[in-house]
Amino acid sequence: MKRQFWLFLFILLPIGLLVYNIAYASDVYEYLETPLSAIINIIVALLFAFFLTQFQTDHRRKIDLVSDKIRNTISILEDQRMYKFDVAQGGSAYGYVKHRLIKQRLNSLDVYKKKFKFENDLEKVKDELNEWWLTFSEVMENQTLADAHMKVLCIHITNTISFLEKIQIRIFE
Repeated sequence: MKRQFWLFLFILLPIGLLVYNIAYASDVYEYLETPLSAIINIIVALLFAFFLTQFQTDHRRKIDLVSDKIRNTISILEDQRMYKFDVAQGGSAYGYVKHRLIKQRLNSLDVYKKKFKFENDLEKVKDELNEWWLTFSEVMENQTLADAHMKVLCIHITNTISFLEKIQIRIFE
């Protein structure tokens, strides 16, 4: 940001002053005779615009970061292997590994939950994911139980996705 500031100060400020003098002065050579108050007004306006734009860019980057994490988490949850798997072929390993990844991503969202006001929805996501994990850990080694509880696993995944989508909508408000 410092480099941008100096670039702004030494390139854009003189250009702004030149445009101001061309527009309002009858003689282009009055550029050097510009009153100090006019220069200060232009500097303040340009600095205000610069810092306001920079703030908006930083805020937008945070929104994009949170949105990308949520989108990636949803794409993992939408995989059928999260609720439908073959125990004999080690299909439950996918859900085990992805559960850890999802928990890490949700924990990384804790930093932003107050800023974007999604504390309650994030807790619901975590609760629903914990319910999925309890069911998944009971059935991950028994194919008969896995087939019987497939609907329950799918319901937990669907609810988790629904809460994540609510969060995604909320961050853009």
